[in-house]
Amino acid sequence: MTQVASLTGHTYRVLYLAMSPDGRVVVTGAGDETLRFWNLFGRRPSARDDGEGGGRLSEWGVIR
Repeated sequence: MTQVASLTGHTYRVLYLAMSPDGRVVVTGAGDETLRFWNLFGRRPSARDDGEGGGRLSEWGVIR
């Protein structure tokens, strides 16, 4: 296996990991009681993107 990325941000070990059905986003849950959403491959601009976020997560997000 070859490491293709190193995702840092949790302050405690990762306990859970899940991938979105389209394979673009990974969510991790850790012992620090946070979830992080990782946009692995960036996103393509779309006609619906108004630049304000529209409730979408940016490159990563934290929910406590």
